[in-house]
Amino acid sequence: MQLKLDLKTKRLLAEMICYCGTLLLLGYGIYHFYWLALVPPELTRCIALAILSLGLGLEAKAFFSSLEQTIKTLNANTTRAKWLAFIFNFGVFLLICSVLMEWLYN
Repeated sequence: MQLKLDLKTKRLLAEMICYCGTLLLLGYGIYHFYWLALVPPELTRCIALAILSLGLGLEAKAFFSSLEQTIKTLNANTTRAKWLAFIFNFGVFLLICSVLMEWLYN
């Protein structure tokens, strides 16, 4: 038996997976930082990955559309596109900062 899902259900499922991943990443990062080891680069990396996962959840239709269509959506001059670009850029910035912090700590 094969289960057929329409596009709206697939997007909702992708959003929920991304949001649950965000919560798990944040929970792991906070737990690891406070109870196991006070390592700021690890916490920053977990926060960066959670922000990137949140951004993927906000743009879940990117999983089910062509790359060209997704790029057109992100290049549009809408408020949503600007927020998505900010979220992705902030996540990448934090990820780079965590790598630099780890390099400087060692």
